[in-house]
Amino acid sequence: VVAAAFQLGGAFNDLSLRLQPGASEAGTLAAVDRILSPYGGLGAIGRKNQTSNRILTGELSQLGALAGMVPLVFLGVAAFLINMVLARLITLQRTEIATLKAVGYTNGEIARHYLGLVAVVMVPGALLGVAGGWWLGRIVLRLYEGIFRFPDLVFRLTPGLVMSAVLISTAAAVLGALFAVRSAAKLPPAEAMRPPTPARYRRGLAARLGLGPIAGASGMMVLREVERRPLRTALSSIGIGGAVALIILGHFGVDSLNNYLEAMFRREQRQDLAVAFARPADPRVVTQLASMPGVITAEGIRAVPIRVRHEHRMRDSVLMGLPSQATLRRLVARAGHEVPIPDDGVLVTTALGKILGLAVGDRLEIEVLEGDRRLVRPVVAGFVDESVGLQVYARTGVVSSLEGDLGAVSSALLRVDPSLRTSVEDQLRRSPRVIDVSDVAADVQRLRDMNGAAMDIWTLVSITLAACVIFGVVYNNARIALATRSRELATLRVLGLSRAEISSILIAGLAIEVVLAIPVGLFLGRGWAELFFTRAVDQETFRFQVLIESRTYLLAALVALLAAAASALWVRRSLDRLDLIGVLKTRE
Repeated sequence: VVAAAFQLGGAFNDLSLRLQPGASEAGTLAAVDRILSPYGGLGAIGRKNQTSNRILTGELSQLGALAGMVPLVFLGVAAFLINMVLARLITLQRTEIATLKAVGYTNGEIARHYLGLVAVVMVPGALLGVAGGWWLGRIVLRLYEGIFRFPDLVFRLTPGLVMSAVLISTAAAVLGALFAVRSAAKLPPAEAMRPPTPARYRRGLAARLGLGPIAGASGMMVLREVERRPLRTALSSIGIGGAVALIILGHFGVDSLNNYLEAMFRREQRQDLAVAFARPADPRVVTQLASMPGVITAEGIRAVPIRVRHEHRMRDSVLMGLPSQATLRRLVARAGHEVPIPDDGVLVTTALGKILGLAVGDRLEIEVLEGDRRLVRPVVAGFVDESVGLQVYARTGVVSSLEGDLGAVSSALLRVDPSLRTSVEDQLRRSPRVIDVSDVAADVQRLRDMNGAAMDIWTLVSITLAACVIFGVVYNNARIALATRSRELATLRVLGLSRAEISSILIAGLAIEVVLAIPVGLFLGRGWAELFFTRAVDQETFRFQVLIESRTYLLAALVALLAAAASALWVRRSLDRLDLIGVLKTRE
């Protein structure tokens, strides 16, 4: 039907090939180019270099990077919490452990008992994790189904994936419990029968610095407790900081994308409409478009498909011809400064220059993939550090001389009167020479909508998980502090301190951990974002700058403070119900 409508019976303009096993892709591409060159072939492209494949592969790489970085944070924090809880439990049960050993229980049986407690936590945790992964996986799959429109996309939770996730989580839990269980197994019965050795008290840094009058009695109690257990404070702060960094990792993509769009469509591409022609048109068409009612400015651009070579390196690219007085399409480096186009020679994207090993003054071999397919060798006049793609730029006149024509244009950029934009679009779409009219504002909005849904869900997930981690770390620290210092706090109550005063002593130590964790988390978040972008994003396709807005840092800090406050207030309920008589009784 299409062949009859266009009077092109038996013709085709696109060819897809499936190679036999063991075939040489490079040899096949060269042979296809040799066969189709007389018929106007634009050059065969392997799957790895096709735009659709690069975008999809980049998305899968990002998911893979997230699947490696995010569990690392949670498993590390979980191992730390398990170690901390078991260590405290073993300290409280020293007498029971000694009694069991005295009546014949072996070290292995004691160790298996405490590892059994880890299993009790792991079983419901694994079930909850598998259910949550199934739910979240289906949501992400629906997002990708809407974005890429796969013909057949079915969610599969394979037994192997479930088993590997459970085994990795179990290994992290056992590793966290190992040090605490080892101390329980090696505890001699005679030593366990005695109370723990009292801690060594000496003048700490706060006392030597003379902070007593400033901090007061309650403040010195808090500072001395932090000084006595610096490792626990440091590890707790790192755990909370990792959760803060996770929030930044989940939201930095929104900031970076907005920054890229602002830079690209406000500084580089300032047109309202972009008109693509079916084939290169006479340059006079730009003047005709400028005279249309509603058109304020019109500029022509020549885009030529090329294959560039230097020594043994090769890439497919596009040669962009820009007018000398261009105002709608400018070259702006990632640093923000405008790069002028040289009057002679070509300007190469910095990324393409590094791939090909180019330097200023080198001769770049360019094979033009249209027309009479000329082979030209222009001089590299400079480089431009752009955010996207691997382009080559030159003046329109230079491109015309390389092509051997009179300056044809392949597209036009228009700035139009907003009130007449619709009529201008309708008139252009009716032209048989125009194959596409794109509205820049609509394109930007579609890009925001396409990425916004996925980013919003990931931001929500990262905030939820980070808040759970922070709540868990602070809650466990508070419960352990309450268990170890309940006698001291009850004594202070008997001596006349109010509930609010003893609560402030307990909570202030937790607040120090959170305050130390926030800057650590902000620093880690920035580093993880840079690492994630470098490893997960195809640098030949996208190189936009990682940008984290102040509001993202503020959001991460606010989530940390709210989760920590909720956890501390929950523990204070137990402190308010403290049984003074029961706590002050001696164990003997």
